[in-house]
Amino acid sequence: MKVAKFGGSSLASAAQVRKVGDIVTSDSARKIVVVSAPGKRDKADTKVTDLLIAAAEARIAGGDGQAEIARVIARYASIAEELGLPAAAMEEITRNLRERVAMPCDHPACFMDAMKAAGEDNSARLVWSVGSVTRTAAPPLSIIHGEVGQRSLLIHAFHTFPESGTVLRTQSLFEF
Repeated sequence: MKVAKFGGSSLASAAQVRKVGDIVTSDSARKIVVVSAPGKRDKADTKVTDLLIAAAEARIAGGDGQAEIARVIARYASIAEELGLPAAAMEEITRNLRERVAMPCDHPACFMDAMKAAGEDNSARLVWSVGSVTRTAAPPLSIIHGEVGQRSLLIHAFHTFPESGTVLRTQSLFEF
């Protein structure tokens, strides 16, 4: 089994997303695909992650983040339209982004993480919608990652629930 990881420049445009689909389907051993948020299309462009950070910062500062999230939605819509995806694909992405930006931001760091994760989550939705990518039912998956500091241990855990399309991320800090 192979895992394929595609960075932001590999998902920056519809042409790049098509290449991702071609790469994934060219080798049947590629079973897991990890995607980033769309990167820059050119030097003057803005990465989707930077747009999501701006939306989160606007909300944390007391704004509604709607203008910033509209730019993210427009970016995904441009890619989806060029790929010829059905409207339903973009409806799900739009709903996801609007729900995220409206979440409570009582814990700014957690809110920021949730907003940044929207880039990868919605890129996965986009790639999933591209017909050339072969899909199989995925089993639940858990990944646990630990970071050891001089006087601390930080544990990140990610758990997937494919039947509901949910990913749960937890973080625990142990200081000693």
